[in-house]
Amino acid sequence: MIMPVAFLLSVLTLVYIPRFDFFSSGSLGLLIFIILSITPFIAIGVFIGYIFQINNYRSGLIYGFDLFGGASAALASYYLLNVLNLINIFGVVLLFLLGAAVTLSLIVPKTNKIFIGVYSLLVIILISIVAQNYDYNFRVVKSLEKDLVRIQSNPSTKTEIVESKWSSFGKTDLVKITDSEGNVSKSMFIDAAAGTQIFDIDELEKDSVKLNHILMHFGAFFPFNFLEDSEKDSALIIGPGGGLDIIALYFGNTKFIEAVEVNPSFVELMKKYNPATFSDKSNINIVIREGRNFVRTTNKKYDLILLTIPITKGIRSSDFLNLTENFLFTVEALSDYLKILTDEGRIIFTLHNTEEVFRMLSNYFSLKANEGVSSQDALKNIYVISDGMKPTLVIKKTPFTPAEIAPRHLFAHQINFDREMFYFPFIRQVKIDTLLMGDIEFKWQMFNQVIMDISEGKYNFHEFSENAAINLHPVFDDSPFFFNYEIGLPQNLSALLIILIVLIAFSVFAFRKYWFVKFSVESKDKPVSKLFNYAALFVLLINISDILIQAYIFQKLNLNLSSPLKSFTLLLSAFLLGNGIGSIITKYFKPTSSVLSLSFLSIVVVTLLEVFVIIPLSSNIDSEVLLFFVVLLPSIFIGIPFPIILAQISKFNETNGIATLLGVSGIGCFIGSVATIIIATLWGYNIIVTAAVIVYLIVALINLLQTKLRINSSPTAA
Repeated sequence: MIMPVAFLLSVLTLVYIPRFDFFSSGSLGLLIFIILSITPFIAIGVFIGYIFQINNYRSGLIYGFDLFGGASAALASYYLLNVLNLINIFGVVLLFLLGAAVTLSLIVPKTNKIFIGVYSLLVIILISIVAQNYDYNFRVVKSLEKDLVRIQSNPSTKTEIVESKWSSFGKTDLVKITDSEGNVSKSMFIDAAAGTQIFDIDELEKDSVKLNHILMHFGAFFPFNFLEDSEKDSALIIGPGGGLDIIALYFGNTKFIEAVEVNPSFVELMKKYNPATFSDKSNINIVIREGRNFVRTTNKKYDLILLTIPITKGIRSSDFLNLTENFLFTVEALSDYLKILTDEGRIIFTLHNTEEVFRMLSNYFSLKANEGVSSQDALKNIYVISDGMKPTLVIKKTPFTPAEIAPRHLFAHQINFDREMFYFPFIRQVKIDTLLMGDIEFKWQMFNQVIMDISEGKYNFHEFSENAAINLHPVFDDSPFFFNYEIGLPQNLSALLIILIVLIAFSVFAFRKYWFVKFSVESKDKPVSKLFNYAALFVLLINISDILIQAYIFQKLNLNLSSPLKSFTLLLSAFLLGNGIGSIITKYFKPTSSVLSLSFLSIVVVTLLEVFVIIPLSSNIDSEVLLFFVVLLPSIFIGIPFPIILAQISKFNETNGIATLLGVSGIGCFIGSVATIIIATLWGYNIIVTAAVIVYLIVALINLLQTKLRINSSPTAA
């Protein structure tokens, strides 16, 4: 009964605490939510450890079925999250926990029948609640980082939630907003963040004043003042949001518009409440798919590609935005975009700030350098305009000519798109350095001086980024942290790093105490204790390595599928299923030291095969079934060593060795997860898989050198 009660209390607490401002801090709030979230898993861990310990001779079989359950849950969670709301998901989980409690009560002899009756009654109640699809309006954490909270905190503004939808992306809300002057607008929010205003084509066609105001203040529309008809036959939007990009393209007389959106709930609500923009027009096509995956797989060519701040901020606090992987803003992504442009085509980025412009230019310069083009010549393909808020970067496939640039430069000044981040090629820099009345020093320059210096050949961008106070190095798919501007280890990883150090220190201390395992009197000798320590060391290291390998494979295959969440779910279920199969087949092996060493070396071989052969050959595969097996193959081998070690330890005369190794396994997984984030941020995923292979080789070597873990060398000999 402890498991369902712990889960229920944890959920109720998580639902209730957002009412308090104390939990609004990103880092502190996240830490508290993490602690509360793991509470039920502690209870589950105790239960599983007990089951393994009392059935230690069947630990491999139990471990295999445990992983099968995890694989099934991974697949089920994705589909349930897209069908049920969150409160009903909680009900389903609680239903399974209660079902386990009822089953155990029926199996265990002399169980009080009252408990069985209570369990069964709760199961019936939960089934009825889930069947009714009961919803609950969760309170949003009172943090001004949340766009919707910031709007609602304004006393002169009224908000009304028109409709909400739950999905694997979170909660999508369509909100009606009335300002102090009575103006009404609608916006979409994901988990109360990532707000985007909704624009209706039919309404704007009737209000030319409002339409002109919107277009003339939107940087991405600027190029349309100069495009020929042949330069706007087709356009691709990655992340259409509430339709602003669509509006720009539609009223810019683009003949065909294709918009790719990853969140199906977003599109569903837009087609229902904004059909004029998202479904009624014959030349507008909306595709539900991950943007980069669409670009990699399409056979079409486009004159224009628009990306306007395409990041789903709702799934992560801005405190951790720098750790968000973004495959839309990498060197390889830029290469993919240019490949699907027509010869007269261009990419239009609307970004947040100057830092992002520099980062994207860094990517572009790196790409062109690989083609043998200098930074100085590459600048002939771009220009940057800004109204002082959101700069717009335009990258043309072929170089601009001076005749093309001159009118664009003049018009940018006329409509005040010459603020802060500003640059056009072929135009001379203008500077003012003078004294105004009252001896006030006034300095002004027309273009960004760094870009001007690069265009004049004074230095290249690589030299500039090497000496910059922030991280402006190019971003690659191998380490796709576009928003990480910190040099070295990100500061917001310091808390995890401290926990990591504490866990490592605890592990060292635990090794000295033989992990507090209780051996019986007749087998309490040094060889047995030392053999258990070796086993614990192996479990710790192989679980660290397994997480590293898993992260590498997932990262490399992530772009092969149309939805990032679906991709993660499919790959995770394949990994767990493969581990389970590997665990089950160990019953056909003798748990000897040589078999264990062979399993370690086989993982090294299969991992290298994945890295150098299978994954490269799978780069263009979008078949879910084939990718499933790409992950399943190495996972089977990865699932073999741990059950062999459990089988060896089960022969020792101990009372809590198996349960302890399960705990060590959890510590290894946590260390591996933190190590993955740190290594990927600093050096990339290729270093991650290298580290994993090295660790497995070290483990294999230690196993060969140490006193062999043979059944006849410990308990029976004692």
